[in-house]
Amino acid sequence: MYNYANLTDNEFEELCKDILEVSLGTQLHTYTKGRDQGIDICDNPYTKGIVVQVKHYLSQNFSQCSAKIKAEIEKVNKLNPQRYYLCISARLTPGNVKTIYSWFEEYMEDTSSIITLQDIDSLLSKPEYEQVLHKNYKLWLESVDILNQIMNRNLFVDCEALFFDIEDAKKEFVKTTCYDKANDILDKKGMLLLLGAPGVGKTMTTKMLALEYAAKDYTIRYNSGNHLRDIKRSLSADLQKKELVILDDCFGQRYFEMKEEQRRKNAQESWLVWLKTIESKSIF
Repeated sequence: MYNYANLTDNEFEELCKDILEVSLGTQLHTYTKGRDQGIDICDNPYTKGIVVQVKHYLSQNFSQCSAKIKAEIEKVNKLNPQRYYLCISARLTPGNVKTIYSWFEEYMEDTSSIITLQDIDSLLSKPEYEQVLHKNYKLWLESVDILNQIMNRNLFVDCEALFFDIEDAKKEFVKTTCYDKANDILDKKGMLLLLGAPGVGKTMTTKMLALEYAAKDYTIRYNSGNHLRDIKRSLSADLQKKELVILDDCFGQRYFEMKEEQRRKNAQESWLVWLKTIESKSIF
């Protein structure tokens, strides 16, 4: 289950809009906070053919939130939409759903027009909603399952060095265009090389990419060694598995070691050449 408690009211509203845009195949618009007259999301601000209300009632039970939902009946009657949807961040029983449907059935096709937390969880697990999950990054970033998998090492292989401060790192993460580009390249090309000076965010970006791919059930393999043997072992993963292999500064560190070896070798060769030159000019 994803962590919806980490979403603000506006963020949960945006999530519901993104989900319904995929489900209904039409572009929807959100309204700013204020007197919304019973509209949080709609297809057209003038015709209001599709009207959606979003209720972020995660910590409330049905008896607590039902009174507030029932109070919306008058607003919906005034709007008289062609289709009305209700998104609720609560886990409802089939009986609860039927009760709500009885209040708005004139404007709903069936009970599927009431979208509960169970429904949202189920939809986000489907491939067609992958981009919705990617966009709403707080869901996979704070996912209860992902954090459990980190602690249990079910999906992470030799990643202690990478994830030792993950709790602090995920709080500081802000999804940027650079992150989106990195994710897009990795998705399309299957390979990504991050270059940059210390402190520009390479490790943070790597951690967040790993968490996102873990949310997609990838096994995460990590290697920070600089010996080619270790790197080749990391890359020899089972091709039948979904795996993300992270090589942390392997070639960079190895490059500097090779340069240092070459420098010492060149210095030694220069010294030998100089000795040979002296020997050739010896007066003895």
